[in-house]
Amino acid sequence: MFKKIRIAGEKDLSYLLGLKKFIFLITIILLATGVLGYFFIKSDPESTKSILGVFEDLAQKTANLKSYELLILIFLNNGLKILAVAFLGILFGIAPIFFTALNGFLIGMVAFLIQENHSWNTFWLGILPHGIFEIPALIIGSAIGLKLGFSFFKFIRKKGELKAELKRAFLFSFRFILPILLFAAFAEVFISQIIVNIIK
Repeated sequence: MFKKIRIAGEKDLSYLLGLKKFIFLITIILLATGVLGYFFIKSDPESTKSILGVFEDLAQKTANLKSYELLILIFLNNGLKILAVAFLGILFGIAPIFFTALNGFLIGMVAFLIQENHSWNTFWLGILPHGIFEIPALIIGSAIGLKLGFSFFKFIRKKGELKAELKRAFLFSFRFILPILLFAAFAEVFISQIIVNIIK
């Protein structure tokens, strides 16, 4: 059993190292769109009201959920989205690029709103406990999508194997990304929420 776990761990590490250039590209997209989102909302204060309204509606819908229900909801929501983006990436990597850009833009806007109404410390304290898990999972999931898109491009040119690549992506996602997202959901419900309530 321990030998199988060790072998699986070695395969996952090898797969992760093979994602390096895709992780780098996704990180650049996330950072660039984060900056764009920050300055977009800074230059258009009127859009603040509608964005705050969306977050308020979401908060109201989840306000009556028990902690474990909220944890399951966040985990399923994030897990399904990131897995969908990863495997839809097979269509030439369009989905992961769009997903990363959208999330970067939203993070940038949220950063501006929080620091404008509270402080940068509030933003970092609210996002770090779960963000240190969730953001890397987002980046790696999107990187998988880019790699699958690249693999599909090679496959249709008859220069690569697709089935084995899909299998590796699935196993890695199941063993690596989903556990990270579970930790992220736990941190968001039991740590981030508490911090946000304290600093309000």
